[in-house]
Amino acid sequence: MKKINKSEEPSSLTKFRRKNSSNKWEDIHTEQNLSIYEDCLLQCMDDPNYLCGYTEIKLEANYHIDHFIKRDISPRQTFDWQNMIAAVHDSKFGADFKDKTVKKNDYNKQLKKYNHILNPVTDNIEGRFIFSTNGVIEPANRNDTAAAETIRVFNLQEDSLNSRRKQAMENTRRLLEQMDKEAVIGYLQGEEFPSAIAYEISRNQQIH
Repeated sequence: MKKINKSEEPSSLTKFRRKNSSNKWEDIHTEQNLSIYEDCLLQCMDDPNYLCGYTEIKLEANYHIDHFIKRDISPRQTFDWQNMIAAVHDSKFGADFKDKTVKKNDYNKQLKKYNHILNPVTDNIEGRFIFSTNGVIEPANRNDTAAAETIRVFNLQEDSLNSRRKQAMENTRRLLEQMDKEAVIGYLQGEEFPSAIAYEISRNQQIH
């Protein structure tokens, strides 16, 4: 998981909110308002460079807008632009796993956030995670409860994610044997798992 720098919300969403007090997500899935959803989805995909906001895998198929704070937990945040994140649909990890794992008592009503789960839009993510050579993600600090809980809630140590991270990191190491750091960064821009790639580049520089 890495920080997502959200752009300004689509003007179509702003206009919709001004005219409607609805908290029903279905209201922008009607034929009349579907363009609002499409505007939001495209911008949510563009902000993290077309990578899933939680797992960092490519948004190639079966993706959607996820509400970081679940709609049934906080309906008032349904049309909150900061609460919308593009994510892959997969029951084994990511948004879908979070939705079946998070409980209502994980949510702080006063702060309008989860108690111990990192939000890639609003929280400081940099340096919170490390990656082993087999692709496993872990908290950089063993006492970082939020980082550990984030890994659990999104199941970021799922086997297929570990395998794909491992491959990305091995590919990074091979490239570093052939190119300088800047060239590798440019070559791998837009690839899956940028956090693991950046960590591998940093570790390689320290070794050499």
